[in-house]
Amino acid sequence: MELSVVVIISKDDLAGLKKTMRSIENLDSEVILFNVTGLEFSIDTGIKYRLKLVDGKWNGYDRVRYNAAKTASNNWVLMLHTGEELDAALRDSLQTFDYSDTYRAYRIRFNNYYKGKRLRYGEWGREYHIRLANKKSIRMDNEQVNETFFYRQGVPVSELKGSITHNIVNDSDELVMKYRREAYYAAAKYHLRGRRTSIIKLWLSPVASFIKNYFFKLGILDGWYGYVFSKMQAWHHFIKHSRLRQLNRIIKTPL
Repeated sequence: MELSVVVIISKDDLAGLKKTMRSIENLDSEVILFNVTGLEFSIDTGIKYRLKLVDGKWNGYDRVRYNAAKTASNNWVLMLHTGEELDAALRDSLQTFDYSDTYRAYRIRFNNYYKGKRLRYGEWGREYHIRLANKKSIRMDNEQVNETFFYRQGVPVSELKGSITHNIVNDSDELVMKYRREAYYAAAKYHLRGRRTSIIKLWLSPVASFIKNYFFKLGILDGWYGYVFSKMQAWHHFIKHSRLRQLNRIIKTPL
């Protein structure tokens, strides 16, 4: 198979990592564990892999994906994170995949779970990410990889049959830390790109986010968790704009 599966280990979750490994056991592909935690992992699932262990550094999602993809021996790369699992339909799609069309990327649907409940609506309901692509299909920009590159460079994006199961976090405290961390990261990225914000955006953006996710994206149909995640997404927007405003004041020009 002309495929390398790259698993980015970004958190101390050995149980989740074993789930990921078991879900890719029949792909007959190169498997790379790109560890950015600084922790040592011992994988013993009774399954034989063509396995490569690589230690990396956490320097933002976009740069980590670039550095991880570089370690792949094959041009076709499937990018996963700790705890993500391929379902049977996605494994079948990869095993019958036509690897000859190199100038194309593929997005995959995510089935997101929180505390055992699948989130079918709202922000996490119909989520897709580009996770399968050929390294030759895009031009790297500042040694970073994100989904906008494919669209900006005109790379055709198709949908791959099947889905990835993703458990968002394990508990409420971890959920709060996740949203805060991602808000800080987004604010720093926007500031470096010269983006600015205002007091109006600081207050209106969270309100608009809640209305969009809870009502227009039907998060209300997910019950209590639909409300929780719509509220957390609104809080994410508030923290992001608050942090960006702070960076705009402290550092007058982007680095």
